[in-house]
Amino acid sequence: MKKLSLFFLIIFQFGFSQEEEITQKPIFSFDHGFSVYLNKQINFGDNFLSEAHKSVIGFGIQKNIINLYGFAIGAAYEFSVYKVTDKSVVGNIESANYSNFSARVTYDYEISNQITLNPFVGIGGTRLKHHKSPASGNNFGTFSGTSYNAGLYFAFNFTEKMHLFAGINYSYVSYGIKNAPEYDAFFNNSNQIQIHLGVGFF
Repeated sequence: MKKLSLFFLIIFQFGFSQEEEITQKPIFSFDHGFSVYLNKQINFGDNFLSEAHKSVIGFGIQKNIINLYGFAIGAAYEFSVYKVTDKSVVGNIESANYSNFSARVTYDYEISNQITLNPFVGIGGTRLKHHKSPASGNNFGTFSGTSYNAGLYFAFNFTEKMHLFAGINYSYVSYGIKNAPEYDAFFNNSNQIQIHLGVGFF
């Protein structure tokens, strides 16, 4: 959490240091930015997702809503399927659906007319639904939690209305799973690095 707080402060400091640029922009405006991307999640640490699951490539969408002092405020949704790799940890199930809906704040730092850096932070809700088989619609247990995200995109403006981007995102999720005290840390949090590759529209 301290790392995320520090990252958040750096973004604001980074943004407000660009006084000349900000004064040329309106304080408030509607933001029509929209993006879609592929999402690869890499879990790590001593927790149930890292030890018993492996993600396949998922997808995400992001929509900006307003722009305030140069900061784009919007929402993002991400979905990914996990294959269970160790049934001794999570039981007799085959797969899990991971979904996350979050509010996100992004800042555009223009390196040149074609290259932009986009640091961002977000907070949202995560759900993990387990199934007996990948094609099964039967819910075999749902975990819910709160996610905290911080990341950075490298965007290339392909045209005036479209850009390609790649980036990396760190996500920490705190789940509300009831466990014996000795298993609380293992089942109640997850750490992951996400790699994004996508296209955005202005």
